[in-house]
Amino acid sequence: MICTAKKIIFLAPNTRKYKIVKEILQGAITTNYPASILRKQPQATLFLDVNSASLLT
Repeated sequence: MICTAKKIIFLAPNTRKYKIVKEILQGAITTNYPASILRKQPQATLFLDVNSASLLT
């Protein structure tokens, strides 16, 4: 299981990811967006660029 890893690093570059990034970080934790569970994992780090973060408030 990914949540048992010591470190989790995930990347979401590019404009095509911006809607998914918004849902993962600001939407409900759901199986529709499996990566949303990583918000509860202190060992998880998400790297974004300006384009993929463009919808975040």
